[in-house]
Amino acid sequence: MLVNALIGFAIAPFLIHRLGDTTYGLWIAIASLTGYFGVLDFGVSGSVGRNVALFRSRGDIVGLNSTVSTAFIYLCGAAALSVLMTLSMMYIFFMLIDISPAQMGATRWAIAIVGLNFALMLPLQTFDAMLWAYQRFDLQNAVDIPIAMIRAGLTFWLVGSGGDLLALAFITLATTLVGVGIKTMLAVHLEPKLCIRFSYINRESAKVVFSYGIWYFLFSTIKSTAPSIMLMIIGNSMGPSKITPFSVATRLLDYANGFLIAGTGVLTPVATDMHARNKPQHQRELLLKGGCACLLFAGLLASTLVIFGRPFIRLWVGPSLEHAYSLLLVLTAGELLYMSQHVTYSVILANGRLQILAWCSLVELVASTSVALLVAPSYGLFGVCVAAALSKAVCRGICPALYACHAIGVRVVDYIVRAVLPAIAIAAGPMLLFGLVRNIWTPSDWLQLLIAGGAYAALYTVVASVALFWARLRSFATRRKRWRNHEPSLPGGVTARHGNEAIR
Repeated sequence: MLVNALIGFAIAPFLIHRLGDTTYGLWIAIASLTGYFGVLDFGVSGSVGRNVALFRSRGDIVGLNSTVSTAFIYLCGAAALSVLMTLSMMYIFFMLIDISPAQMGATRWAIAIVGLNFALMLPLQTFDAMLWAYQRFDLQNAVDIPIAMIRAGLTFWLVGSGGDLLALAFITLATTLVGVGIKTMLAVHLEPKLCIRFSYINRESAKVVFSYGIWYFLFSTIKSTAPSIMLMIIGNSMGPSKITPFSVATRLLDYANGFLIAGTGVLTPVATDMHARNKPQHQRELLLKGGCACLLFAGLLASTLVIFGRPFIRLWVGPSLEHAYSLLLVLTAGELLYMSQHVTYSVILANGRLQILAWCSLVELVASTSVALLVAPSYGLFGVCVAAALSKAVCRGICPALYACHAIGVRVVDYIVRAVLPAIAIAAGPMLLFGLVRNIWTPSDWLQLLIAGGAYAALYTVVASVALFWARLRSFATRRKRWRNHEPSLPGGVTARHGNEAIR
């Protein structure tokens, strides 16, 4: 995630200045089309990750092969359908966004290449999900980091030499296929007993894949389609140039969310293992302690954007897009609750209880797009951001937290007391201090911004670490006191304390 963030920060201003606001906005809109094609996945790739982790914990190689075989064959069919959708979008796209005749040819070819890239990638995602289920994040990063660096180098070279949308599309196609191809070979090497056969596909395996996948699909639809719909609303009502400031604000939040997803996503197969081994108390502790840590991390990232977002945008993409900071503030207010619940999502996904999350996703999709359509003509980008922020805070933040507490038997009061309030109390000091400093002094160059941001992150981390360590000591002292006051006798009249001392 760090590599992707650094590369993204370097490439975005380069592309904006080299291609211009209109062409760059077109590329963002074209790339977002894969969000629409994502519906063809039908949640199968997410189902593969969760169920492979489940069958692996149980040592059921037949169930694992049935899951992978069913998913792979289905995704091959979905890939063929996505090719047909791409052909349709090559004409529908021009009805949604106003494009000059000079750019129509390059845009049409770019759509074709991006659609082909997605079609080829669909079935190979099965093996990427296997690496995730086996918790081999080291192998995933060993592939993703070099691919990201190669993609960045090719972008600077080809676009810097005069390339346009077609160059970006070819770079995306080539690097993506190389990455998923390598991951496929790694997955096959990692599980020697892996076997994909039609004989493994039956009604039971399809039920396992799709009973989880359909709800995962409904839940994840909002993540893939809502941003694309927002871009289309902005492009249709305000023109492609207005997509650029919106994408600047959302790009920063995507990076912040990406760090949290990368940090907490590794807990989903761990929570699945707890579920497979019937350890509900471990899951409750994961929800409470992980929720506190996740909220602390989300507070650090969100407050960094709020405190240093304006000077960062000015230095990153130029003063002409500094007005994107107001959009960033609105979106961050709605994003914080969602960012704080990534551990909650891991616990819910592990237990396979996605129904309520799926319905919340649908409500968010309908609410955000409906309100955005109503307010876009009168309130512009600001109104669209408010619509997105409010719906996300309720449907992705509050509802999942309440549902997770109900699903695994944690009282809401306990979650607030043990996960929410400690994180707020710890984060309040550094946030207020640097908020006051920022009002007095504004970084004017990259060095000052890095020093100020680093100092804030260091102070925040130290305060959080000391507070959590102190809480850990107090908890240990409380348990020790209770243990001393209730010393059960061991066989032979030896007390528990004496027995433990003898063992030590």
